Amino acid sequence: NRVGRIYNFEKLVFDVGTGVNSGDTMLQSYSISDTEWGNISVDNPTTLLTGATNSRQVTLYEGNVTLHNYALTSQTSDDFEYGLRAQGTGSSTVIATKIFFDVNKFQKAEVTYDTHNPFPATGPFYSGISTLGHTVNSNTLTIDGVGLPGGSYSYGGYNQSLIGDATKNTVILKNIATPSNAYVYAGYATKGSATNNTAIVSGSSGLAMIWGANTYIYGGGSGDPLADVKTGNTLRIEKSGNRVGRIYNFEKLVFDVGTGVNSGDTMLQSYSISDTKWDHVSISNPNNWVTALNNADVRNSTITLYSGQVSLENYNPALVRTLGNYELGKKAVGGSFSGTTLANASQIVLEGTRFQQATTTPTTWAADVHAGITHCHLGGLFRTEPCRERAG
Repeated sequence: NRVGRIYNFEKLVFDVGTGVNSGDTMLQSYSISDTEWGNISVDNPTTLLTGATNSRQVTLYEGNVTLHNYALTSQTSDDFEYGLRAQGTGSSTVIATKIFFDVNKFQKAEVTYDTHNPFPATGPFYSGISTLGHTVNSNTLTIDGVGLPGGSYSYGGYNQSLIGDATKNTVILKNIATPSNAYVYAGYATKGSATNNTAIVSGSSGLAMIWGANTYIYGGGSGDPLADVKTGNTLRIEKSGNRVGRIYNFEKLVFDVGTGVNSGDTMLQSYSISDTKWDHVSISNPNNWVTALNNADVRNSTITLYSGQVSLENYNPALVRTLGNYELGKKAVGGSFSGTTLANASQIVLEGTRFQQATTTPTTWAADVHAGITHCHLGGLFRTEPCRERAG
């Protein structure tokens, strides 16, 4: 519908149950006379909810209109929000150019882009989204085996409204070998906090350090520079050979060495990771690696968990755990101390040494011959734990 100018109406009613589809514009005009926001309504709003799996949007009006006593108008149904919002300038009184009716899945959304479901022509790309003031939560975006479009933005949970946060969202980047130059957020809130989100990088060599690739990954992001965008955010690394441009706003780093990682492998390379507390760097699922060491009767082996640049707060190389006949210890390589922070370390490594039930029959003698061994120090910095006796 198109009308020149519209005057002297107290109420505006848009019936979206009359064959209106997502992406449609219902009314265009040069202007409508000033209107109270509470006098604009939608008939049959649940029509657009039927069969919805993610987001739908109808432009109710496009033109010029001044809206008095403006406020987001929304309701929820299961994991969806729906309602009215305007595009314009101002707060209580808004000079608007568009009025939208939005339907969004703001929680528990799952979206996958792969060779069977490629990226749309334009972004941004996201799983769960809110434009109506709800906290986006428990959403998962998976990108599997396809390169990210150049300069694109992808979000596990994306809060576009001026109200609400982004929490407990996940973005998974796996099997990406195609050079990708993009920005990825596990959670993002325009004005709120973005905490307790997770990014998983698995078997993806195409996110940096090859021509045309420099992807930035954020645990959380916000348009508010004072918002909390780090607390509880976790970066999980699976498999070997992952490369990422730069990494920001993660409180925790988890390296899953039970995902086909072998001795001598490097799990993650990047130009830098933002500052991290040393006790927030952890190892998961080491059993498979230790079993392989035991079967091959390997006495001392190393996995490079991370290679790049990172400053580690409260750094203290330490024994992680014992597993069977092996002790596992983590340490950093390079860097220099500023107080208790090891600044600009170049590597984080996991060492596995066999400390018991080892047998060696030397054929020649040297200054230091042994079967099992335990390291009393890691990287020249003494552990705080007592050192074990050598097993032999």
